[in-house]
Order: sequence, then C-alpha cells, then structure tokens
Amino acid sequence: LPDGIIKIGEIAFRELSSLESVNIPKSVRSIGENAFSDCYMLKSVIVPEGVKEIGDNAFSMLDGRGELEYVELPSTLNIFSEDCRWWRPYLFHSKNSPKLVVAVPHAPHVEEFCEHNKIKFVYKENK
Repeated sequence: LPDGIIKIGEIAFRELSSLESVNIPKSVRSIGENAFSDCYMLKSVIVPEGVKEIGDNAFSMLDGRGELEYVELPSTLNIFSEDCRWWRPYLFHSKNSPKLVVAVPHAPHVEEFCEHNKIKFVYKENK
C-alpha cells in the first residue's frame, strides 16, 4: 500500500484469496470493518503504531479456513486505553483460527481485552 494513505476502507480487501502479505504504511490511522476478512492466504499482519481504530471483523476468517497466524497490534489503538470489560469487538474470530497469536503492547486493559475475547497473545516490545 502506498505511503500517505490514512484509512483502509471497509471491505477494501475482503475475500481477496490471493493476498499473502500486506505492508500497512505508518500513515494509516484507521482500518475499516471487514477490511481483510476472508483473505485466506494472509499469514501475518503488522499494524503500525499510529493506528487508532480497527473495525469489526477486520481480520476475520469466518468459516475457519484462514492461514492467519500472527497479528501485531499497536499501543495507539483506542481499545487499549478504555475499560474493555464489557466491550467485545470481533477483530478476528480466534476460535476459527487456532494457530492465531496476537502480539500486543504493555498497555492498560490489554490483558483483559485478550482474555475477554479469547485471544492467544504475547507481549511485544513498544517501539
């Protein structure tokens, strides 16, 4: 994706079965709903620092066929600065992606967010 874009729109790459990798530029601030859903060949995604919002189902593999194994989330996501106890986004359906591990920053509420959403996670170094 080209530098300078600030938003990846809703369903931008949905069901793009040949998409194996994506380089999200540092200029992006939001990723829309279903932006990369059902991109079955996509194995990993690194969301850069600066992204504040990711829409529901952005990385979902709704029928469980996806190859997604790794997603790295930035500390700038709004969800990590809020009380996540009752808020349940569906960035990805981890139950349908048993190999999925999400790298998350050391940030308020991040562990609660992952546990509440049944996401396997590891902490990443804040950059």
